[in-house]
Amino acid sequence: MELVYPYSTELGPVRLWCAIYVALMLLGGALFGSTFYARADPFEVYSSLVARLSVWGRRGDALVVRSPWRTSTPSRSGPAWSPSSRCSSAAPPSTRSRTPRGG
Repeated sequence: MELVYPYSTELGPVRLWCAIYVALMLLGGALFGSTFYARADPFEVYSSLVARLSVWGRRGDALVVRSPWRTSTPSRSGPAWSPSSRCSSAAPPSTRSRTPRGG
């Protein structure tokens, strides 16, 4: 913000930005709880990414060296996409199979 704003030496816009940011974080936390901070707060998301990409990890009380590629993406409970989900009727019209209507 300070690099592109023409009045970058004034504190008013920075204070306004900080106030809006704090208000959004407090409102989101009040509505959605800690899940909001884990997914929407840019500082929390960035620090979680850096932690996952670190070569250092913990196994119990021991400090271990690990491959950062094994933990680079958060695990999900199941596959986000499967071949059968593409053929379902809930798919968008562009991916549904077209069958000619005969008469």
